Amino acid sequence: MSQENPAALSAASPGSRQQAVLRAYIKNNELLGTLSVEHQDNLAAASRLKQMDEGNYVFHQGDVGKGFFVLCRGAVKVYRTTPDGREAVVKILQAGEIFGEVMLFKNIPYPANALCLSEVALIEIDRARLLDMLGDASFRLDFVGILMEKLQYLIQVSG
Repeated sequence: MSQENPAALSAASPGSRQQAVLRAYIKNNELLGTLSVEHQDNLAAASRLKQMDEGNYVFHQGDVGKGFFVLCRGAVKVYRTTPDGREAVVKILQAGEIFGEVMLFKNIPYPANALCLSEVALIEIDRARLLDMLGDASFRLDFVGILMEKLQYLIQVSG
């Protein structure tokens, strides 16, 4: 199976280039790549690609959750600020990891900060559009399966 190189897709028009890059990142992602091609395309249509510089925040603890993210390139530190002002690192995320997905099902603020440790490329998947997509039973089964895979992984690493 050949993998598309998102960096090599820069010759197309800006709109089609972004959609092609989004599809390539989704297809090559360990979890999202298990979705059907149709569902990958639908997810890409509900997403946008963001480039961020080192030192910028993807979100702050307490911000309203509007979506979840797929880290495509770079590193992001997820940490909480304790009541006494200390920093408690939750995780250092690397390319391929999904984060912020709890906001999909609970309308709550982000419980932590997400700080770019380098230049990053990430996919932001809009909560409202994804919730609409979850109305389709086929997509819902596919997507919940992905979340269960991530949960199994987290249980294995913490056990």
